[in-house]
Amino acid sequence: MSNLMESRIEVICPQCLSLFTKWRSSKQTYCSRYCSDQNVRGTHELSGTPEHRQWKAMRWRCSERNPQRHRYFDRGIRVCDRWDSFENFLDDMGKRPHPRATIDRIDNDLGYSPTNCRWATYKQQANNTSRTNYIVHNGKRLNLTDLHETTGIHNETLRRRIKNGWSYEQIIATPTNPSKRQRNLYGQFV
Repeated sequence: MSNLMESRIEVICPQCLSLFTKWRSSKQTYCSRYCSDQNVRGTHELSGTPEHRQWKAMRWRCSERNPQRHRYFDRGIRVCDRWDSFENFLDDMGKRPHPRATIDRIDNDLGYSPTNCRWATYKQQANNTSRTNYIVHNGKRLNLTDLHETTGIHNETLRRRIKNGWSYEQIIATPTNPSKRQRNLYGQFV
């Protein structure tokens, strides 16, 4: 009987700090399933928040296990070591400024870090891709949507002119064919 008692030890649960007894050979660390689950979820009490979901998604995108790894991992896009901790990520980025904000890399060729990330709108995200075409118009760098809003030339017309290798001057100066022009909500040609 004394041999059985000697093979059990008392340890302190790192989650709730209560004393519990376990077998010496056991790998049990926590006093109960509840404490173990609490540790898996994290102690920051922010699991499941939008910021935490963004953090997890960011880490998954850069993961070697991601099926889309060619878009991030294979390009050398990584999460900085500091952001291995959600608390550090939240300290650096803060809470989302509005409900639709998402994490965005300012320079798409660099990884996720405090100096290269921001909370962005969907429109900012869509404009910040490697596929976005930019043209300088009146000293401003504009994407096709912004150029359409400035000049009134339809997006598809702009896209086709760029694809066909037109110069900036030709793109802007050449009138569109009025018979094929589309009208906006107010009946005006665009």
